[in-house]
Amino acid sequence: MFKIFGSGASTWARLTALGLVAILPLATASAQTKGKASNGSPPAKEAAPVPAPAAPAAKPAAPRPDVTVMTLLVQTHMAALSHALVTGNFSVLFALGSPDFQKLNSPQKLAEMFAQFRLKQIDIRPTILYQPILTGQPSTNAKGLLRLTGYYTTQPQQVMFDMLFQPVAGAWQLYGISVGTQAPKQAAGHPAPEPAKATKEPEEKTSKKSKK
Repeated sequence: MFKIFGSGASTWARLTALGLVAILPLATASAQTKGKASNGSPPAKEAAPVPAPAAPAAKPAAPRPDVTVMTLLVQTHMAALSHALVTGNFSVLFALGSPDFQKLNSPQKLAEMFAQFRLKQIDIRPTILYQPILTGQPSTNAKGLLRLTGYYTTQPQQVMFDMLFQPVAGAWQLYGISVGTQAPKQAAGHPAPEPAKATKEPEEKTSKKSKK
C-alpha cells in the first residue's frame, strides 16, 4: 500500500493569504518629481495629461471544461509537482504555467515555496494512482480564472490541492497552485457515525397458565 505521510494541515505551501503560488501581476506606478532643474533653470512646463485609453471590451468567458479535462488538469500538474519534489527541478512545472504565472515565479522561486515538502520528505507520488475528488462545484471568477479545489483519499494523510487555471490561446494553463496534506476528518477526532441499530419486532406476550 502506498502511503502519504505529512505533518498535517500546516504543511501547506503559501505565498499569499489565498494560498496560491501565483497571484495577479502587481500594479506599477510611475513616480514624477517636481522642482528646479539641476542647472538652476525653472522647471519645464508639464505636458497636458493624456487621457487614458478606453478599457478594452471584456472578452467572453471561456467555456468550462468537462470533468475529464478538469481531471487531466489536476493530474498533470500534480504529477509535475511530484517530479519536481523528487528531483528538485521545477522547470517543468514552471513551463506549464501561464505567461502571468511565469512573470511572478521562476523555477528557483517555486523550489523555495515548496522547500518544506522536501525538507519533511513528504512524498505525493501516490496521488497519480488516485482519482482527485473535487470539493464543491468548479468556479470561474470575473477574470475568467477557473478554480479547482479538492483532495485525494491517500492514507494516512490526505493530499489537498487548490489550483487556478487561466485560458490562454484556447487552452487552460496554470495560474496558481497550493498543495498540502492533512489528516482525514475521522482521524482528526471526528469518529464515523454509528450504524443504525436494527429494531427488534415486538415479541408476542404469552400468558402463563397457573399450575394447578
